[in-house]
Amino acid sequence: MYDILVIGNGLIGSAAAKYLSGTDLKVVIAGPLEPTDWASHSGVFASHYDEGRITRMLDPDPLWAELARRAIHAYPEIERESGLQFFQPGGCLKVAPDTPQFAELHASLEAVRKRLNLTTCESLRSAELQDRFPYFALSGHAGMLESGTAGHISPRALVQAQTRIAQKRGATLVSSYVERLEVNTESVTAWCASGEQLQAKRVLVSSGAFSNGVLPTPLDFEVQLRIVLFAELDEAEAARLQDMPDVIQGFANHPTLRDVYVLPPIRYPDGTNLLKIGGEPHRPRIPSNQDELKAWFRTGDCPEEVDPLKAALFALIPDLRATAFHSKPCVLTYTPTNRPYLDTVVPERLFVAAGGCGLSAKSSDAIGHLAAQLTHRSGWETPAGSLLCPEAFRIPQILETKAA
Repeated sequence: MYDILVIGNGLIGSAAAKYLSGTDLKVVIAGPLEPTDWASHSGVFASHYDEGRITRMLDPDPLWAELARRAIHAYPEIERESGLQFFQPGGCLKVAPDTPQFAELHASLEAVRKRLNLTTCESLRSAELQDRFPYFALSGHAGMLESGTAGHISPRALVQAQTRIAQKRGATLVSSYVERLEVNTESVTAWCASGEQLQAKRVLVSSGAFSNGVLPTPLDFEVQLRIVLFAELDEAEAARLQDMPDVIQGFANHPTLRDVYVLPPIRYPDGTNLLKIGGEPHRPRIPSNQDELKAWFRTGDCPEEVDPLKAALFALIPDLRATAFHSKPCVLTYTPTNRPYLDTVVPERLFVAAGGCGLSAKSSDAIGHLAAQLTHRSGWETPAGSLLCPEAFRIPQILETKAA
Protein backbone atom coordinates (compact mmCIF):
# COMPACT_ATOMS: atom_id res chain seq x y z
CA MET A 1 0.00 0.00 0.00
CA TYR A 2 1.17 3.51 -0.82
CA ASP A 3 1.01 6.38 1.64
CA ILE A 4 -0.18 8.84 -1.01
CA LEU A 5 -1.53 8.48 -4.54
CA VAL A 6 -1.56 11.58 -6.75
CA ILE A 7 -4.10 11.24 -9.57
CA GLY A 8 -3.13 13.44 -12.48
CA ASN A 9 0.42 14.01 -13.64
CA GLY A 10 -0.16 17.48 -15.03
CA LEU A 11 1.24 20.80 -13.88
CA ILE A 12 -0.25 20.80 -10.38
CA GLY A 13 -0.16 17.05 -9.78
CA SER A 14 3.51 16.69 -10.77
CA ALA A 15 4.44 19.60 -8.50
CA ALA A 16 2.52 18.11 -5.57
CA ALA A 17 4.17 14.72 -6.14
CA LYS A 18 7.61 16.35 -6.11
CA TYR A 19 6.97 17.98 -2.74
CA LEU A 20 5.51 14.78 -1.28
CA SER A 21 8.49 12.71 -2.44
CA GLY A 22 11.88 12.63 -0.79
CA THR A 23 10.32 12.15 2.64
CA ASP A 24 9.40 8.97 4.48
CA LEU A 25 6.23 8.76 2.37
CA LYS A 26 5.69 6.10 -0.27
CA VAL A 27 4.27 8.11 -3.19
CA VAL A 28 2.77 7.02 -6.51
CA ILE A 29 1.63 9.26 -9.39
CA ALA A 30 -0.98 8.05 -11.88
CA GLY A 31 -1.28 9.94 -15.14
CA PRO A 32 -1.34 9.05 -18.85
CA LEU A 33 1.32 9.89 -21.40
CA GLU A 34 0.56 12.52 -24.04
CA PRO A 35 -1.55 10.96 -26.83
CA THR A 36 0.34 10.37 -30.07
CA ASP A 37 -2.86 10.62 -32.12
CA TRP A 38 -5.49 12.92 -30.62
CA ALA A 39 -8.14 11.94 -33.16
CA SER A 40 -8.17 8.29 -32.11
CA HIS A 41 -7.42 8.72 -28.39
CA SER A 42 -10.26 7.46 -26.18
CA GLY A 43 -8.84 8.38 -22.76
CA VAL A 44 -8.45 11.66 -20.92
CA PHE A 45 -6.52 14.70 -22.16
CA ALA A 46 -4.62 17.60 -20.63
CA SER A 47 -4.04 21.17 -21.73
CA HIS A 48 -0.31 21.23 -20.90
CA TYR A 49 0.58 19.52 -24.19
CA ASP A 50 2.14 22.71 -25.53
CA GLU A 51 5.35 24.75 -25.52
CA GLY A 52 4.06 28.17 -24.47
CA ARG A 53 2.30 29.59 -21.42
CA ILE A 54 2.64 33.17 -20.20
CA THR A 55 4.30 33.54 -16.82
CA ARG A 56 4.30 36.71 -14.75
CA MET A 57 3.97 37.91 -11.18
CA LEU A 58 1.87 40.95 -12.01
CA ASP A 59 -1.87 40.27 -11.75
CA PRO A 60 -4.81 42.46 -10.72
CA ASP A 61 -5.74 39.79 -8.15
CA PRO A 62 -3.17 39.87 -5.32
CA LEU A 63 -3.77 36.21 -4.44
CA TRP A 64 -2.85 35.02 -7.92
CA ALA A 65 0.09 37.43 -7.90
CA GLU A 66 1.38 35.88 -4.67
CA LEU A 67 1.02 32.34 -6.03
CA ALA A 68 2.94 33.37 -9.14
CA ARG A 69 5.64 35.08 -7.08
CA ARG A 70 6.27 31.91 -5.07
CA ALA A 71 6.27 29.69 -8.14
CA ILE A 72 8.55 31.89 -10.25
CA HIS A 73 11.09 32.14 -7.44
CA ALA A 74 11.24 28.31 -7.50
CA TYR A 75 11.92 28.04 -11.26
CA PRO A 76 15.76 28.17 -11.05
CA GLU A 77 15.92 25.36 -8.48
CA ILE A 78 13.51 23.17 -10.48
CA GLU A 79 15.64 23.66 -13.59
CA ARG A 80 18.85 22.95 -11.65
CA GLU A 81 17.60 19.78 -9.96
CA SER A 82 15.88 18.36 -13.03
CA GLY A 83 18.46 19.41 -15.62
CA LEU A 84 15.62 20.67 -17.84
CA GLN A 85 15.06 24.27 -18.94
CA PHE A 86 11.46 25.40 -19.21
CA PHE A 87 11.47 29.16 -18.45
CA GLN A 88 12.29 31.79 -21.05
CA PRO A 89 12.38 35.37 -19.70
CA GLY A 90 11.16 37.97 -22.15
CA GLY A 91 8.74 40.21 -20.28
CA CYS A 92 4.97 40.52 -20.18
CA LEU A 93 2.97 43.56 -21.23
CA LYS A 94 -0.57 43.93 -19.87
CA VAL A 95 -2.47 46.64 -21.75
CA ALA A 96 -5.96 48.03 -22.15
CA PRO A 97 -7.51 51.17 -23.61
CA ASP A 98 -6.51 54.26 -21.65
CA THR A 99 -10.11 55.08 -20.72
CA PRO A 100 -12.13 55.40 -17.50
CA GLN A 101 -13.60 51.95 -18.19
CA PHE A 102 -10.20 50.39 -17.39
CA ALA A 103 -9.14 52.78 -14.63
CA GLU A 104 -9.81 50.14 -11.96
CA LEU A 105 -7.66 47.58 -13.80
CA HIS A 106 -4.74 49.98 -14.10
CA ALA A 107 -5.08 50.95 -10.43
CA SER A 108 -5.18 47.33 -9.27
CA LEU A 109 -2.04 46.50 -11.24
CA GLU A 110 -0.26 49.42 -9.60
CA ALA A 111 -1.45 48.29 -6.15
CA VAL A 112 -0.15 44.75 -6.70
CA ARG A 113 3.13 46.09 -8.05
CA LYS A 114 3.62 48.03 -4.82
CA ARG A 115 2.45 45.15 -2.60
CA LEU A 116 4.98 42.73 -4.09
CA ASN A 117 7.64 45.42 -4.56
CA LEU A 118 8.02 44.52 -8.22
CA THR A 119 10.88 46.80 -9.16
CA THR A 120 11.03 45.32 -12.66
CA CYS A 121 7.59 46.73 -13.55
CA GLU A 122 7.02 50.03 -15.32
CA SER A 123 3.89 51.85 -16.43
CA LEU A 124 3.71 52.85 -20.10
CA ARG A 125 1.31 55.16 -21.91
CA SER A 126 0.40 55.23 -25.57
CA ALA A 127 3.43 57.13 -26.93
CA GLU A 128 5.83 55.07 -24.82
CA LEU A 129 4.26 51.84 -26.00
CA GLN A 130 4.61 52.84 -29.65
CA ASP A 131 8.20 53.95 -29.12
CA ARG A 132 9.23 50.80 -27.24
CA PHE A 133 7.33 48.31 -29.41
CA PRO A 134 7.01 49.73 -32.93
CA TYR A 135 5.63 46.44 -34.30
CA PHE A 136 2.55 46.74 -32.03
CA ALA A 137 -0.42 49.00 -32.83
CA LEU A 138 -1.36 50.23 -29.34
CA SER A 139 -2.31 53.83 -29.87
CA GLY A 140 -4.69 54.99 -27.12
CA HIS A 141 -3.63 52.20 -24.75
CA ALA A 142 -1.87 52.16 -21.40
CA GLY A 143 -0.34 49.32 -19.51
CA MET A 144 2.39 47.85 -17.39
CA LEU A 145 5.47 45.95 -18.49
CA GLU A 146 7.03 43.34 -16.20
CA SER A 147 10.59 42.37 -17.13
CA GLY A 148 12.98 39.74 -15.81
CA THR A 149 10.49 37.72 -13.79
CA ALA A 150 8.02 37.48 -16.69
CA GLY A 151 8.17 35.57 -19.95
CA HIS A 152 6.90 32.16 -20.95
CA ILE A 153 7.31 28.56 -19.87
CA SER A 154 7.06 25.28 -21.70
CA PRO A 155 4.34 23.47 -19.75
CA ARG A 156 5.46 20.18 -21.29
CA ALA A 157 9.01 20.67 -20.03
CA LEU A 158 7.84 21.87 -16.61
CA VAL A 159 5.76 18.70 -16.09
CA GLN A 160 8.74 16.61 -17.23
CA ALA A 161 11.02 18.47 -14.82
CA GLN A 162 8.71 18.05 -11.82
CA THR A 163 8.11 14.38 -12.62
CA ARG A 164 11.83 13.71 -13.04
CA ILE A 165 12.54 15.23 -9.61
CA ALA A 166 9.69 13.29 -8.00
CA GLN A 167 11.02 10.02 -9.43
CA LYS A 168 14.59 10.85 -8.39
CA ARG A 169 13.24 11.34 -4.88
CA GLY A 170 11.61 7.92 -4.91
CA ALA A 171 8.11 8.40 -6.33
CA THR A 172 6.60 5.70 -8.56
CA LEU A 173 5.01 6.72 -11.87
CA VAL A 174 2.10 4.75 -13.34
CA SER A 175 1.47 5.92 -16.91
CA SER A 176 -2.29 5.46 -16.91
CA TYR A 177 -5.33 7.42 -15.90
CA VAL A 178 -7.64 6.40 -13.06
CA GLU A 179 -11.15 5.35 -14.06
CA ARG A 180 -12.74 5.08 -10.61
CA LEU A 181 -12.11 5.30 -6.88
CA GLU A 182 -13.43 3.51 -3.84
CA VAL A 183 -12.98 5.24 -0.49
CA ASN A 184 -12.93 3.02 2.60
CA THR A 185 -12.36 3.73 6.28
CA GLU A 186 -8.67 2.78 6.14
CA SER A 187 -7.65 3.42 2.52
CA VAL A 188 -8.62 4.37 -1.01
CA THR A 189 -8.51 1.99 -3.97
CA ALA A 190 -8.02 3.25 -7.52
CA TRP A 191 -8.65 1.28 -10.72
CA CYS A 192 -6.53 2.40 -13.67
CA ALA A 193 -7.43 2.13 -17.35
CA SER A 194 -4.33 -0.06 -17.75
CA GLY A 195 -5.90 -2.65 -15.43
CA GLU A 196 -3.57 -1.82 -12.57
CA GLN A 197 -5.08 -1.43 -9.11
CA LEU A 198 -3.54 1.04 -6.66
CA GLN A 199 -4.22 1.34 -2.95
CA ALA A 200 -3.17 4.28 -0.78
CA LYS A 201 -3.89 5.74 2.62
CA ARG A 202 -4.49 9.17 1.10
CA VAL A 203 -5.31 10.34 -2.41
CA LEU A 204 -4.94 13.73 -4.08
CA VAL A 205 -7.09 14.23 -7.19
CA SER A 206 -5.54 16.74 -9.56
CA SER A 207 -6.92 15.81 -12.96
CA GLY A 208 -7.95 19.23 -14.20
CA ALA A 209 -11.17 19.26 -16.21
CA PHE A 210 -11.43 15.48 -15.78
CA SER A 211 -11.36 15.56 -11.94
CA ASN A 212 -15.11 15.00 -11.68
CA GLY A 213 -14.68 11.71 -13.52
CA VAL A 214 -13.24 10.07 -10.39
CA LEU A 215 -14.53 12.14 -7.46
CA PRO A 216 -17.51 10.71 -5.51
CA THR A 217 -19.28 14.08 -5.63
CA PRO A 218 -18.75 16.38 -8.64
CA LEU A 219 -17.06 19.69 -7.94
CA ASP A 220 -18.87 22.92 -8.74
CA PHE A 221 -16.76 24.24 -11.59
CA GLU A 222 -17.34 25.28 -15.17
CA VAL A 223 -15.39 23.71 -18.00
CA GLN A 224 -15.00 26.02 -21.00
CA LEU A 225 -14.02 24.93 -24.50
CA ARG A 226 -11.50 27.22 -26.16
CA ILE A 227 -9.52 27.52 -29.38
CA VAL A 228 -5.93 28.70 -29.62
CA LEU A 229 -4.50 29.93 -32.91
CA PHE A 230 -0.91 29.57 -34.09
CA ALA A 231 0.68 31.75 -36.75
CA GLU A 232 3.57 29.94 -38.43
CA LEU A 233 6.51 32.25 -39.17
CA ASP A 234 9.57 31.87 -41.34
CA GLU A 235 13.02 32.40 -39.86
CA ALA A 236 13.23 36.06 -40.84
CA GLU A 237 9.86 36.98 -39.30
CA ALA A 238 10.59 34.97 -36.16
CA ALA A 239 13.90 36.82 -35.79
CA ARG A 240 12.16 40.20 -36.27
CA LEU A 241 9.75 39.48 -33.43
CA GLN A 242 12.01 37.40 -31.17
CA ASP A 243 12.35 40.19 -28.57
CA MET A 244 8.64 40.93 -28.27
CA PRO A 245 7.13 40.41 -24.81
CA ASP A 246 4.04 38.39 -24.04
CA VAL A 247 0.95 40.56 -24.40
CA ILE A 248 -2.35 40.47 -22.53
CA GLN A 249 -4.71 42.95 -24.17
CA GLY A 250 -8.12 43.94 -22.84
CA PHE A 251 -10.87 45.16 -25.18
CA ALA A 252 -13.50 47.83 -24.58
CA ASN A 253 -16.16 47.02 -27.16
CA HIS A 254 -15.11 43.90 -29.02
CA PRO A 255 -18.15 41.98 -30.32
CA THR A 256 -16.91 38.51 -29.31
CA LEU A 257 -13.79 38.79 -27.12
CA ARG A 258 -13.11 40.22 -23.67
CA ASP A 259 -9.35 40.03 -24.12
CA VAL A 260 -6.56 38.17 -25.89
CA TYR A 261 -3.11 36.92 -24.96
CA VAL A 262 -0.23 36.67 -27.42
CA LEU A 263 3.10 34.89 -27.01
CA PRO A 264 6.26 35.64 -29.00
CA PRO A 265 7.56 33.19 -31.60
CA ILE A 266 8.52 29.84 -30.04
CA ARG A 267 10.35 27.06 -31.81
CA TYR A 268 8.28 23.89 -31.45
CA PRO A 269 9.67 20.32 -31.43
CA ASP A 270 8.95 19.89 -35.15
CA GLY A 271 11.17 22.89 -35.94
CA THR A 272 8.41 25.39 -36.79
CA ASN A 273 8.30 28.90 -35.32
CA LEU A 274 4.81 29.52 -33.94
CA LEU A 275 3.32 32.72 -32.56
CA LYS A 276 0.32 31.89 -30.38
CA ILE A 277 -2.87 33.81 -29.62
CA GLY A 278 -5.86 32.88 -27.48
CA GLY A 279 -8.66 34.81 -25.88
CA GLU A 280 -11.64 34.90 -23.58
CA PRO A 281 -14.95 34.98 -25.46
CA HIS A 282 -18.02 36.75 -24.12
CA ARG A 283 -20.05 33.55 -24.55
CA PRO A 284 -17.85 30.50 -23.94
CA ARG A 285 -19.02 27.07 -24.97
CA ILE A 286 -19.66 24.58 -22.14
CA PRO A 287 -19.64 20.77 -22.63
CA SER A 288 -22.58 18.95 -21.06
CA ASN A 289 -20.55 15.87 -20.05
CA GLN A 290 -17.08 14.34 -20.17
CA ASP A 291 -17.80 12.51 -23.43
CA GLU A 292 -18.33 15.89 -25.10
CA LEU A 293 -15.15 17.13 -23.46
CA LYS A 294 -13.14 14.24 -24.90
CA ALA A 295 -14.76 14.72 -28.30
CA TRP A 296 -13.70 18.37 -28.24
CA PHE A 297 -10.05 17.43 -27.75
CA ARG A 298 -10.27 14.85 -30.53
CA THR A 299 -11.96 16.96 -33.19
CA GLY A 300 -12.27 20.50 -31.78
CA ASP A 301 -12.51 23.17 -34.45
CA CYS A 302 -14.41 26.43 -34.33
CA PRO A 303 -14.07 28.84 -37.30
CA GLU A 304 -16.30 31.40 -35.57
CA GLU A 305 -13.63 31.71 -32.87
CA VAL A 306 -10.60 31.44 -35.15
CA ASP A 307 -11.57 34.43 -37.30
CA PRO A 308 -11.83 36.94 -34.39
CA LEU A 309 -8.48 35.73 -33.01
CA LYS A 310 -6.82 36.15 -36.39
CA ALA A 311 -8.30 39.65 -36.75
CA ALA A 312 -7.14 40.60 -33.23
CA LEU A 313 -3.63 39.37 -34.01
CA PHE A 314 -3.39 41.49 -37.16
CA ALA A 315 -4.84 44.46 -35.29
CA LEU A 316 -2.03 44.13 -32.74
CA ILE A 317 0.75 43.36 -35.29
CA PRO A 318 -0.54 44.88 -38.56
CA ASP A 319 2.48 43.90 -40.66
CA LEU A 320 2.71 40.32 -39.38
CA ARG A 321 3.99 37.97 -42.07
CA ALA A 322 2.62 34.48 -41.40
CA THR A 323 3.14 31.57 -43.76
CA ALA A 324 0.26 29.50 -42.33
CA PHE A 325 -2.25 29.33 -39.48
CA HIS A 326 -3.18 26.35 -37.31
CA SER A 327 -5.75 26.02 -34.53
CA LYS A 328 -5.88 23.66 -31.57
CA PRO A 329 -8.54 22.82 -28.96
CA CYS A 330 -7.96 23.84 -25.36
CA VAL A 331 -9.98 23.62 -22.14
CA LEU A 332 -10.14 25.88 -19.09
CA THR A 333 -11.74 25.09 -15.73
CA TYR A 334 -13.27 27.91 -13.68
CA THR A 335 -14.42 27.82 -10.07
CA PRO A 336 -17.09 30.20 -8.70
CA THR A 337 -14.47 31.72 -6.39
CA ASN A 338 -11.94 32.29 -9.21
CA ARG A 339 -9.40 30.45 -7.04
CA PRO A 340 -8.22 26.87 -7.37
CA TYR A 341 -9.89 24.32 -5.11
CA LEU A 342 -7.47 23.00 -2.47
CA ASP A 343 -9.65 21.17 -0.01
CA THR A 344 -10.56 17.95 1.76
CA VAL A 345 -13.30 15.85 0.16
CA VAL A 346 -13.23 12.91 2.60
CA PRO A 347 -11.38 13.58 5.90
CA GLU A 348 -8.03 11.80 6.16
CA ARG A 349 -8.55 10.07 2.82
CA LEU A 350 -9.44 12.16 -0.22
CA PHE A 351 -8.20 15.63 -1.22
CA VAL A 352 -8.48 17.75 -4.34
CA ALA A 353 -6.40 20.35 -6.19
CA ALA A 354 -8.27 21.48 -9.30
CA GLY A 355 -9.76 24.50 -11.04
CA GLY A 356 -6.95 26.57 -12.52
CA CYS A 357 -9.22 29.41 -13.78
CA GLY A 358 -6.89 29.92 -16.75
CA LEU A 359 -4.10 31.15 -14.46
CA SER A 360 -2.54 28.07 -12.88
CA ALA A 361 0.24 27.07 -15.30
CA LYS A 362 2.68 29.74 -14.17
CA SER A 363 1.74 29.23 -10.49
CA SER A 364 1.51 25.44 -10.53
CA ASP A 365 4.57 24.86 -8.35
CA ALA A 366 3.13 27.00 -5.55
CA ILE A 367 -0.32 25.42 -5.88
CA GLY A 368 1.26 21.97 -5.86
CA HIS A 369 3.21 22.85 -2.72
CA LEU A 370 0.01 23.78 -0.89
CA ALA A 371 -1.71 20.66 -2.22
CA ALA A 372 1.13 18.49 -0.91
CA GLN A 373 0.80 19.99 2.57
CA LEU A 374 -2.96 19.56 2.45
CA THR A 375 -2.68 15.90 1.50
CA HIS A 376 0.14 15.07 3.91
CA ARG A 377 -0.97 17.07 6.95
CA SER A 378 -4.65 17.81 6.15
CA GLY A 379 -3.86 21.51 5.79
CA TRP A 380 -1.24 24.20 6.05
CA GLU A 381 -0.60 27.04 8.46
CA THR A 382 -0.31 30.63 7.32
CA PRO A 383 0.69 33.79 9.19
CA ALA A 384 -2.07 36.17 10.17
CA GLY A 385 -3.17 38.26 7.22
CA SER A 386 -1.67 35.91 4.62
CA LEU A 387 -3.49 35.80 1.30
CA LEU A 388 -2.89 32.06 1.00
CA CYS A 389 -5.01 30.95 3.93
CA PRO A 390 -6.85 27.61 3.51
CA GLU A 391 -10.23 29.38 3.55
CA ALA A 392 -9.36 31.10 0.26
CA PHE A 393 -9.30 27.74 -1.54
CA ARG A 394 -12.33 25.97 -0.03
CA ILE A 395 -14.91 24.19 -2.14
CA PRO A 396 -18.12 26.21 -1.57
CA GLN A 397 -20.44 23.28 -0.83
CA ILE A 398 -17.93 21.77 1.60
CA LEU A 399 -17.47 25.14 3.29
CA GLU A 400 -21.26 25.42 3.67
CA THR A 401 -21.43 21.92 5.17
CA LYS A 402 -18.72 22.73 7.69
CA ALA A 403 -20.45 25.98 8.64
CA ALA A 404 -23.75 24.17 9.21
